[in-house]
Amino acid sequence: MIQNTPKQWDLEADVVAVGSGAGGLTAAITAADHGASALVLERWYRTCNC
Repeated sequence: MIQNTPKQWDLEADVVAVGSGAGGLTAAITAADHGASALVLERWYRTCNC
């Protein structure tokens, strides 16, 4: 199911949103607006499960 998985991953973020639905994207945008680094993880190839 998961493709192109790196062997090692060392990315850091202040806020990690699991899923790109309304809540995840809102959290990431709000965090970025307040100066935090944000990362959105999504298993589907499109955002918002559209």
